[in-house]
Amino acid sequence: MSRRRQNPVLGPLASPRLTLALLILFGVAIGAATFVEADSGTDAARARIYAAWWFEALLVCLALNLALALGRWRSFRPRQTGFVVIHVAVVVIL
Repeated sequence: MSRRRQNPVLGPLASPRLTLALLILFGVAIGAATFVEADSGTDAARARIYAAWWFEALLVCLALNLALALGRWRSFRPRQTGFVVIHVAVVVIL
């Protein structure tokens, strides 16, 4: 079986390991936001975490990773319509 050449830039951006790392960072960030909100209120959590540049960058990275992974897996077959629709919905939500 011949292996396709992987793009040296886009390949790692679509990797499952990066997805896992980004999801762990996302979980830590929203966990921290929960504690900030409990201590200081909703406005403080919004200002310190949800509106922070790094949180926005994390969301962009997650959306990019998911979009690239969909393209890499070539999941656009009729029997995988549900899989594609759910992942596109997550990208739109992010």
